[in-house]
Amino acid sequence: MQEENWDEDGCFEPARIYRTAVGGSKGQGPGLAMTRSLGDFDAASIGVIGTPTVSHRELQAGDAFIVLASDGIWEFLTTERVVEIVEGYLKRGESANTAARYLIALASLEWKREEGGSYRDDITATVVFLKDLLPVL
Repeated sequence: MQEENWDEDGCFEPARIYRTAVGGSKGQGPGLAMTRSLGDFDAASIGVIGTPTVSHRELQAGDAFIVLASDGIWEFLTTERVVEIVEGYLKRGESANTAARYLIALASLEWKREEGGSYRDDITATVVFLKDLLPVL
């Protein structure tokens, strides 16, 4: 679990990566908030990879939905569980938005159950029902 970071005024600061200064003291340079690392190539010398891993696949007949989610979802919910949940919402005729909100709530509960305390990672989810966007394949 990541420790919470508090500044001198008692305000929360996000986790950051810093370049180590000569002599080993932390805090050299502007700290990079890890949630902002996508596309940040200035921190490559200290191990930040700013290029995302991207994959693609062609939609097939029978593909029903897409789930885009941050690691806060995937850390405690398996792909199989997410598919089972979203498929249930689709079959019941409920909205993709409702399915996404449920995934977020469930992941939040799992974070609290597993990690305790008030910290939780970024938990973001978008669900798209393809029938709402595409002609029948």
